[in-house]
Amino acid sequence: SRIDAISQKSSLLKCSATIADISGDPVLMEKAKKLGLLYTVVYPNFKDGEVDTQGEVTTPDLLREACHDFALHGQGYNYHHKGALTKDRAVENYIAPTDFSLGKTEVHAGDWVQCIKLCPETRKRFEADEFGGVSVEGDKVFLD
Repeated sequence: SRIDAISQKSSLLKCSATIADISGDPVLMEKAKKLGLLYTVVYPNFKDGEVDTQGEVTTPDLLREACHDFALHGQGYNYHHKGALTKDRAVENYIAPTDFSLGKTEVHAGDWVQCIKLCPETRKRFEADEFGGVSVEGDKVFLD
């Protein structure tokens, strides 16, 4: 089976995403508030030698593959990596092609960026400061 062919090597992609501070862009802020959007840098394009919040290192190719895999197969969010999936959905999901700003947040070429449309329940919880962040977690298994 395919499982038998999978080696023991794997890479865990785990990082606390940065919620973009869009307060410096009133037009974007109004749009986000009206539509219930949350802009995030899901995973930065770390420089050589930098590690994520779990002490792991990833590569630009692995990051791009994770971003694309999420777009094709992921689309799942829940609270604190537990429980049923919410109805939140990524409406934008991409690897930044160049450096730019999302309000006061600097995005760098190669960063994984998402804009999440929050469902009404998540939006209420977010606006009530029940949680202040977004994190990503996933496994990548390498074939020999």
